[in-house]
Amino acid sequence: MMLHFLRIYQINGYEGWIASSEQAARIGGQKAKWTARRLREWTHAFVCDMKNLPDHEYGKWNSSVLEDEDLVQEICLHLQSKGPYVCAMDIVHFLEIPEMKEWLNLKKPIWERMACRWMNRMGYHWKKEQKGQYKDGHEREDVVAYRQQVFLPFIPTLTPHMRKWTQDGTLETIDKEAESPNDPGPGPVGSNPCHG
Repeated sequence: MMLHFLRIYQINGYEGWIASSEQAARIGGQKAKWTARRLREWTHAFVCDMKNLPDHEYGKWNSSVLEDEDLVQEICLHLQSKGPYVCAMDIVHFLEIPEMKEWLNLKKPIWERMACRWMNRMGYHWKKEQKGQYKDGHEREDVVAYRQQVFLPFIPTLTPHMRKWTQDGTLETIDKEAESPNDPGPGPVGSNPCHG
């Protein structure tokens, strides 16, 4: 991250020391003010002694267990086995399995809120299920009977009154003499011929 900071400082024409450090911290996804201050301290120390580089003490900073790719894969496989409807509590329960507790050296279960953040980092998103056009009741006996005995038989009576287009997209002309002289047409707007 120090290298990014120094490159940004160079790109800015060696101006804006504090602004460059804050920009590097934001790019690194860290707490901007605190990390920016630390970057400036580390860089000053490095300039004074080029052997003085900061050590990353894994586990003492805000390192995530999700950096372990094997763990992420195990969690993803578990969530896939649950089907399309998963929640954060599925991760909580999965990590309560003795083998997982031992692997992660967990003394107590993780919070549901932590599992929500993990799911977000793994690319899961929350959304409402979209309802389909034919969802709820399209196979009920009364609906099927109406469709088969009333609606579908009525459709052919409308065909002579429908517009038709040719393959090239032009409207076909309607032969007025082919229509029945006693045919009243489709009826006034708003009437429902299916229900009399």
